[in-house]
Amino acid sequence: DTTCAYNNHDRIVDNWCNVADQSSSCSALKQGQCQKLCLVERPSTSPLTPALLPTTTTTTVATTTTTTTIIAATTTTTAGPLVFAQMADSQLGFMDEDKTWHEEIELCGKAVAAINMLRPQFAIMCGDLTNKYPTDEEKMEKVRQQQVEDYKKAFEKIDPDIPLLCVCGNHDVGNRPTATTITKYERDFGASYFSFWISSQRVAGVVVNSNLWSDDQGAPEAAKEQMEWFEQTLKMAKNTYKALHILIFTHHPLFLLSADENAEQVDKVLGRTTWTTPEGKPAGLGNSYFHIPAVRRTPVIELLQQYGVQFVFSGHWHRNHVVEDTSVGVTQVVTSAVGRQLGADSSGLRFVRICDSNVTHRYYSFDTIPDTRATLDADLTPAT
Repeated sequence: DTTCAYNNHDRIVDNWCNVADQSSSCSALKQGQCQKLCLVERPSTSPLTPALLPTTTTTTVATTTTTTTIIAATTTTTAGPLVFAQMADSQLGFMDEDKTWHEEIELCGKAVAAINMLRPQFAIMCGDLTNKYPTDEEKMEKVRQQQVEDYKKAFEKIDPDIPLLCVCGNHDVGNRPTATTITKYERDFGASYFSFWISSQRVAGVVVNSNLWSDDQGAPEAAKEQMEWFEQTLKMAKNTYKALHILIFTHHPLFLLSADENAEQVDKVLGRTTWTTPEGKPAGLGNSYFHIPAVRRTPVIELLQQYGVQFVFSGHWHRNHVVEDTSVGVTQVVTSAVGRQLGADSSGLRFVRICDSNVTHRYYSFDTIPDTRATLDADLTPAT
C-alpha cells in the first residue's frame, strides 16, 4: 500500500522517490511508474537482499548502507551485453580555484550529451563531483553548496531512463573524512557506499568510500563499519548471488604500479603530478598521494583475491592509467577527468562492456566520442 511520490530531489539528481517502509516494496517499482530510480528504504538484513533478487523483466540495482538497504530499479532493461559509462572528477571549481566553474559545466554537458546519445544502461561518476572541500566556514560552505547545485543541474539532463550513480571523492568529504563531512555528502547525494546488482549479466557492483581507506583517522568507526560491510557484501555477491563479475568502484586507485607497491616506489617511478594555478604559480604532489596506502590496501587486496574480484574502476589521478597485477588477478582502471586534466589526456569518459566472461573498456575524449551506439558496440566487442 505504499505509494511513490517524487520528492527529495536533492539526493539523486532527478526524478526519484524515497519511501520509508518496513515490509513492502514500492508498487511503482513493479509498475514502471518511476522515471529514474525508485528507492525503498528498510532495515538492513544483508548487503544484497536475496529475497529481492532481480526478475527477468527488470534490471535491479541494490544499494546499502550499514543501517539501510535500498533497493532501486530502472524502468527499462535490455538483453545482451551490459554497457555502462564511467566518469570521474567533474570537480566543478578546480580550473579557476572556486571563483567560477563555467568550463567544468560545459564539459559536464558534453558528458551528458554522450551518455544520452550512446544509451548505456547506467552511468557512474567516480568521485570529486565538486571542488570545494566541506567546511564549517559559512562563506566557503555557500560556495560548495552552489557547486553541488550546479552539478545536479548539469547531470539532471541525463535521460531519465539512464540511472546516474555517484561515488564520493576526497573533495566531497575531505582528505581526512569525518562523520560530519560524510553526513553532508550523504545529505546531498545519498549513501557514501553501497552495492548494486545488474541481472542481465549477473554483475554485482560495489561502490566504496575510498577516502576511509586513504585516511581513516577522522572517522575510525565508519572505516571499521565499511570494511565489515565490504567483506560481507563480497561474500554475498560471490556465494549467494553467484555473480559472474564483481566490480569495485572507488575514487582512489588501489595501486598505480602493483598491488604490493609502497609510496617510495610510486614516487621514484612515477614522480610528481604538477599543475599551474590561475595565478601562474606551480603546484604539485608526489604521485603516492593518489593511491591507497599499503597498510589499508593489503587487506582489501586479500578480499578481492578471496572473492575473485578482477576489476577496480577509479578516478582521482586526472589521467588514464590501466595496470593489471597478474599476481593477484586484479586490474586497476584509472579514468581521467571529465574536468581538469593533470596529464596528457583530454577530458572525456570511459565506456565499459560486459558480456559473459569478457570485460572490455575504452576511454573517449569528448572529441572522439562514437557517433552511434553501433559504432561504440563495435569498438568494445572483442575480436573473435
